[in-house]
Amino acid sequence: MRTDYLVYAHTRLNTNEVFYIGKGTQVRIRKNSDRNIYWRRIVKKDGGFNSIILAGNLTEKEALNYEILMIKKAKDLKLKLCNMTDGGDGVSGYKRTLESRQEQSKRMTGVVSLRIGHKASKETVENAYG
Repeated sequence: MRTDYLVYAHTRLNTNEVFYIGKGTQVRIRKNSDRNIYWRRIVKKDGGFNSIILAGNLTEKEALNYEILMIKKAKDLKLKLCNMTDGGDGVSGYKRTLESRQEQSKRMTGVVSLRIGHKASKETVENAYG
């Protein structure tokens, strides 16, 4: 059983105020991708974010439960979080069915990506892959 999960908080650069609590691994804690619009706006406005590990060496179930607890505590303290849920709803390990992948493939056939020919900046690559 994997025990490399952790629960973390992201804080604002200018005030150190917690604005997000999440669950993941060492890679996820630093990622800018797959974040909601509110998270992205805060990070853009502040020019970045700090990360604090709240708990580590957890199983995924332990991490999900701890994430729920920490989000509840933060809300009880009236912290303004940009989390869209109360936590515990992670999808790591989710495997899409063959049918679902085939349906998406049909929908995407012939669609031209706006990213073709664009290269990620050095900063984006470092943030995504640490």
